[in-house]
Amino acid sequence: HEVGEHTVRYRATDRSGNVADEKSVEFTVVEPPSQDQTAPETSVKVEGDKNSDGAFITSAKATVAATDDDSGVDKVEYSLDGGPYLAYTTPVIVDRVGHHTIAHRATDKAGNTSEAKKASFTIAQGGGVPAPNCAEFDERHTVFVGTVDTGVPNRITRNRCTINELIEDEKDWSSHALFLKHVTAVLDKLKTDGVIDQRERKAINQAAKNSGIGKPGQSEGYTKLFDGTAASLAKWEQVGGGK
Repeated sequence: HEVGEHTVRYRATDRSGNVADEKSVEFTVVEPPSQDQTAPETSVKVEGDKNSDGAFITSAKATVAATDDDSGVDKVEYSLDGGPYLAYTTPVIVDRVGHHTIAHRATDKAGNTSEAKKASFTIAQGGGVPAPNCAEFDERHTVFVGTVDTGVPNRITRNRCTINELIEDEKDWSSHALFLKHVTAVLDKLKTDGVIDQRERKAINQAAKNSGIGKPGQSEGYTKLFDGTAASLAKWEQVGGGK
């Protein structure tokens, strides 16, 4: 129907020719609401005490905001240091020393998702927050298992250790099977926490299976693999992920 006010008149006639009184109903047709094709707007505010170099001391708090004037905001998400996007519900506290990047985006009720925006900042060493209790120290950019670079970003996990540090490929493992059992448990927890996705889990797990970690000849760490001779140096291969 055309936009505007309308009236429908109706009546009925039976088989004997009797005609009912005419009745009518009025209604109005309006323009359909315009389809929302505009994505929400997002912003992030990173706060905390800074030193003279502009780095945050001890920790930083990242607060993400989103607005949508049409259908309204449905969900807000963030990604820290290249990790999977997680639902944003409260400000994100980052206290790991080093450089960090937080990406943020939002989706409205019409299904429009905004382009991700990013903000980078640095956490400097400071007092008040103890260092994370990690079995190893490994802040390389990607996850290594032995000598294999999986290409998966070496993200900071919920306990503030990196993925490499949780893998513990420098530990003196008594068997390859025991190492694989440990890696499987670590990866299951990381996937549940949203730190890695299924593709990344598979890549790290396959690298662990292909590694020689825990097998005879590689269960004693670095000490006996290199005895100072040229022959042993030629055969030496770094197994772990330390610096």
